[in-house]
Amino acid sequence: MHSSRGTEAIGAARDAVHRDGYAVLPDYLPPVWNDRLVAGLDRLAETHPESKALIPHEPFLELLCTDLVQAPVAAVLGGSYLFHHANGKRITDGAGKVWHHDFDSDETWDGSAATMMMHVMVYPAGLSAEKGPLVLRPGSHLVGVPRHHPNRQGYEIRSDDLVLTGDPGLVVLVNSAMWHMRPPSDAHGPRHYLNLSFIGPARTVRPERDTYGDLISTLPSLVDVADRDRVAMLCRPHR
Repeated sequence: MHSSRGTEAIGAARDAVHRDGYAVLPDYLPPVWNDRLVAGLDRLAETHPESKALIPHEPFLELLCTDLVQAPVAAVLGGSYLFHHANGKRITDGAGKVWHHDFDSDETWDGSAATMMMHVMVYPAGLSAEKGPLVLRPGSHLVGVPRHHPNRQGYEIRSDDLVLTGDPGLVVLVNSAMWHMRPPSDAHGPRHYLNLSFIGPARTVRPERDTYGDLISTLPSLVDVADRDRVAMLCRPHR
């Protein structure tokens, strides 16, 4: 087993997310999964070009059930967390996305693990400066502003921002209240990314999750019997 997927590395990642709001896991996904995810994103780009929703499509639903995803999420959020959404895309036009955060609630994050929302950001083909890195603003998850408030920052990169690149299989665990950004790029070639998101069990209003509650409730019936109880727990109502 690659060291970045070991118990010690997952524990260190948990501590980093709670301390800093993010953790970087280089080369985390094995090549077989990188290949499957790239192929899946390519396929969705042809069949559903306007959509970012990955669930219930394969191989993304299968990835959701694996310990590759569940182990770091359980370490950060504890044993009674819930699934929120899974988005992703193959970007070929160099489009950027201005500063924002993705915390889904009527209130700003209160700092507790029970109300935390986290992203498992996956880059199966790697992440390069030329095609658009992931830029994080450390400490911004503690600011407590509405999710679109950071938009006014545009694509500005400050000296204290973290500009992330990496090889295929890079995974970044991020507190969803952290500001992040993707600068636009003129580079040719696709940028593949996906994001699986989870929330703590607190009885908190989640307007975005409510909009696709019907889809979430059907997921247990779409997975293998061996995974059904786990997925049912992930997909239970949050209030």
